[in-house]
Amino acid sequence: MSQSPTKPAPLSPARWLAWLALLGFPLSLWLFWVGYLGSDDAIYWADSSAWLAHFPYVGNTHWALRHTLVLPIVLARLAFGDTMLALTVPCLLYAAAALLVLRAWLARVADPYATAAALVLVVCNPLLVVWSSTAAVDIVELFFCCAGLALYARAVARGPSWGTLLASGVLFGLAYLSRETAAFAVAGIGLLFLAGFGFARRWYLVMAAGFSALLLGEMAFLWAYTGNPLHRLAIAAHHDTTINRWDPNPNIAFTVHPALDPVLMWFTGHYFALLGWIGLPLAVWLFWRGGLAGKARQAAIIFATVGASWTVAASALWTQLPLTPRYFLLPTLCVSILAALALRQLALRARHRLALALFALLLAGNLVALALDNRNYRYSEWALAELAATTPGVLHADAEIHARAELLLAWRGVDARVVDTPPQAGELYVYDPTTHGPQPAPSWTLLRRQTPPASWAQRVLAPLAGRLPASVWDKLGPRHPGVALYRVS
Repeated sequence: MSQSPTKPAPLSPARWLAWLALLGFPLSLWLFWVGYLGSDDAIYWADSSAWLAHFPYVGNTHWALRHTLVLPIVLARLAFGDTMLALTVPCLLYAAAALLVLRAWLARVADPYATAAALVLVVCNPLLVVWSSTAAVDIVELFFCCAGLALYARAVARGPSWGTLLASGVLFGLAYLSRETAAFAVAGIGLLFLAGFGFARRWYLVMAAGFSALLLGEMAFLWAYTGNPLHRLAIAAHHDTTINRWDPNPNIAFTVHPALDPVLMWFTGHYFALLGWIGLPLAVWLFWRGGLAGKARQAAIIFATVGASWTVAASALWTQLPLTPRYFLLPTLCVSILAALALRQLALRARHRLALALFALLLAGNLVALALDNRNYRYSEWALAELAATTPGVLHADAEIHARAELLLAWRGVDARVVDTPPQAGELYVYDPTTHGPQPAPSWTLLRRQTPPASWAQRVLAPLAGRLPASVWDKLGPRHPGVALYRVS
């Protein structure tokens, strides 16, 4: 008697948890959107303009050589025009792709509950959320590193193959061409090579071939157009000669020594939330007594090795890199994932309340850190664009504000209505007390004053405002006296 074909088993309800967890990412972006910063993002926009003006374009800054971000901005401008969307959509797509890679990887090595817990902690990671909603190479580098690691982990779990490891090496090469700090992840792979982890050492040479081929290809391109195949390295070695980690650092509560400050940042930097206090101990416990085995343990070793090597390298290079939280994005994600795996092991040992409590604390820490973060450092520039769009006539403004607001003015089509020349009698002047522009005279007529609203954190902590360091208060909201529109007389 013939049998009907077996129907595939329906997707377990628990499997949907990971997809539901991913929905937290657009929600986080909506709640904690950044957008235009008038900093590196403006430079990437200018470099994309250079590509649109003449092809190909080889710049003389490390921003210009980050083609994996600049070229997607070019494509976005061709698709969406010169808008905020064109500036931000590349990193939004990179971040979404990185999350999908992590979901697929974790689903192969962990159960649905551990996968969902890890993704919840990742999608509300303060560094990921903040830098995903602007043009930041951190997110580009993160995607290529995650994709390269995922393919490497696949080869470890299923056995090496030329295609998988060659592609992994190419992805690490793209990460390095995005930003040279990706070499820290490559260093982690190097440690695993020395340990003989996963497969025979000769297979690591296939990864090295993919990585080297991409770098050699770019060197040939640079040689052809600049005459110097080491053009990238020459720029990277000299792009910032003012780094001094002995100076006070607003990213940590206090500074002690360049060798110790990176450790303090994990415990006192608000971008790290409670990862230092809860996440790191959970990661240590996971390897000490967690009892992981099989693919889950392999993945945990990869996350721990790469995260640790990245942290040590970024911390040790105190004359080449500023101590900035964004350089530790990948390590924070590694710790978050390891913490989630540890929490699942606690739950499997009937420590459900403890696991749930620690998970709730980690999640709450991330959300509080995001709520306290000052994501509007350019109030003057946004206010200038608003005034230019709503005020008839030409506005005069300080040169620095005008320069940082150029994109905002252009996007609103009012760039011709703002100049940075000194105002004359009868003309309109936008005064910002935080700049070195002309001071209003008593005879000038005040037409309008615009001040930023205090954040909820500033309102709650207002009684402590005088006791908090200025750098801490700045983190709580847009601490700005506001701008004023005058008619010069």
